[in-house]
Amino acid sequence: MEIDNLIEEITLGRGIIHLMDENLKKDLQLEGPYLKTQVFNNRGASAEDVKKLWAKMGCGNNLQSKVMAHEVIIGVTDEEDIGEEWSKRGDQMVIWSDKGKKGSMILINGNHRLEVIKRHLLEKGLKELQQFSKEKDKGNAQKLRAEMILKAQWSAKLIDMGKS
Repeated sequence: MEIDNLIEEITLGRGIIHLMDENLKKDLQLEGPYLKTQVFNNRGASAEDVKKLWAKMGCGNNLQSKVMAHEVIIGVTDEEDIGEEWSKRGDQMVIWSDKGKKGSMILINGNHRLEVIKRHLLEKGLKELQQFSKEKDKGNAQKLRAEMILKAQWSAKLIDMGKS
């Protein structure tokens, strides 16, 4: 298909990202580019659709968050947002440049997956994290944050928006 060829021409590579909005990043104390959602694909993610996707993924037992067939598509300003040391292979974390960390990325496709993370993978942990904060239990809070950050990793195709 012609559209697939065009997308491949502007693809920077594939890798694992932390798929989370700004509220999650703040709660988990994670730095990285600002995630803009519903810029191009403004279709909502209804609770029913997210629940269906969660069930299709085996309610977490068959998540496949790091499988290319389930990758999200992320747009970045240009190649300078990516760190030079990133290998662009799909099985490694994306390394952001200093410019990229302070910039933004656009979730072109994958809003339902983001909602699966928020509503099913991290919701319980966020409540526990609030409790740890109330109790001033910094040790358990930090351990839980690390576990939650791992749960929010997702395979992504990165495309150069400057070339589109």
